[in-house]
Amino acid sequence: YFDVAGPEDCGDLWERLRDGLMVKADGLEPAGLLYGLMLRFDLLQRYGEWKKLLSDVRSVFGPQAAQTGTLWEHVSARSSCNHGFASCAAEYIIHAEEGIKKSPRGRR
Repeated sequence: YFDVAGPEDCGDLWERLRDGLMVKADGLEPAGLLYGLMLRFDLLQRYGEWKKLLSDVRSVFGPQAAQTGTLWEHVSARSSCNHGFASCAAEYIIHAEEGIKKSPRGRR
């Protein structure tokens, strides 16, 4: 996330970040929404992984919107089921749909 490693120089790590974190793996629980999946969604957006981003954002937020009409603080409905930071999903969906890629530092 901080340009320490990218897909070009750390392919195995990148594949794990791109393809993992959504499911239980290697004995670890799936990533949490704010400090796991949202940062991962930012990476997918940064590197133009539009189809993966759109698919994963829909798989996380789609069931939430269907169940309550809102976006939640966590992946499950264990606390706030109407959380403002989750509105980032709209940015991800719009960027993925339009194929807009942010600059590496997010300045565009």
